[in-house]
Amino acid sequence: MTERGKGLALAISVTLNVVLIAAVAAGLWMARQAWRERMERHGPDLFQAARTLPQADQDKLRADMREGALSARADFHAARDLRRKAAQAAARASYDRAVVLQALREANAAELRGRGKLDERLTAVLATLSPQARRTLAPGLEHRSRRLHAHGAGPTPPPGGAPPS
Repeated sequence: MTERGKGLALAISVTLNVVLIAAVAAGLWMARQAWRERMERHGPDLFQAARTLPQADQDKLRADMREGALSARADFHAARDLRRKAAQAAARASYDRAVVLQALREANAAELRGRGKLDERLTAVLATLSPQARRTLAPGLEHRSRRLHAHGAGPTPPPGGAPPS
């Protein structure tokens, strides 16, 4: 390869690397902007808000919520199984609305039992915190379920809302 060819190859390589670095930087910047907009629109979830608490309070909240999730696990598994049963019944050749609806109602009841256990645990922890710590966590109560849904620790809302009564 001639000196001119080597120079051209080097210039093309440098250009491609600069474009790649710019694309990665732009992607990171856009993700950061999207996160900021979400925070401005919705506020922090419970776990994000908890990061500003003293470490001892964070540890207590994390441990108690983990225990609560473990105690509610059976309810959430039952709800998932009941939803599976409803889906199987809905897919049968002979559709029985009553069977599907009953399974969905039982799934919703199981989800509510599990959610109730989590809420019981959370409110018990909140009772042990200072008023300032509770004020810090309060906005996160509105959004707590987003993270739980994303990580499979809580019920997933049915598509299109609740089943008809």
